[in-house]
This record gives sequence, C-alpha cells and structure tokens, in this order.
Amino acid sequence: METTKEQRDLLEKKKRRLEDDVDRYRKKLHDTEKSLKKEKDDNEVCKRSLTDCKRYGQRIISIVESEAAGGGKEGGKEAKEKTRKRRLLMLFFWMNVKMIQQLIILLRRE
Repeated sequence: METTKEQRDLLEKKKRRLEDDVDRYRKKLHDTEKSLKKEKDDNEVCKRSLTDCKRYGQRIISIVESEAAGGGKEGGKEAKEKTRKRRLLMLFFWMNVKMIQQLIILLRRE
C-alpha cells in the first residue's frame, strides 16, 4: 500500500512539474509572438516612412528641375522669380518638416 501511495505521489509531483513547464513555455511562446508582432509592425512603419521620404525627395527633385527649366525663359519678371523662389523655399521647408516627423516616429519606436 505504501509503495503505491509513494508511486502515486511521485507521479503527481512529476505531473505538476510538467504542467509548470508547459505553463512556462506557453508564456515564453506568447511573449515571443508578441515581440515578433511588434517587430513586424515596426518594420512596416519603417518601410512606409522610407517610402514617404523617397516620394518627398522625388517631388522636390521634380519641382526643382521644372523650376530650373522654367528659369531660363526670356521675358520673366522679378515678381515671378520671387514667387517661384518663395514657393520653392516653402516646399523645401514643408518637405523637410515631413521627413523630420517621419524620422522622429522611427526613432521613438527604437
């Protein structure tokens, strides 16, 4: 009788240890999945930010090229020139603000 009781106690102890191990590994799995999802989301944000920065850069380049091509025309007035320069400066400022905002978002995620 005692040996059966001892064996049963021993088996119950093993069972508890195994259940504890299962719980611990489930927790590790959950934490790992959560971390993986966070990293995946961060990567998507980085990709979107880089795409946005590339698009802003392309806009700046196209506008500068079009303004440079239009700057060589004859008969341009000083007012047009000032307006064009002002528009370019405002555009550069706006694009830089957007890029800085995207970089701040990226840096906050790290």
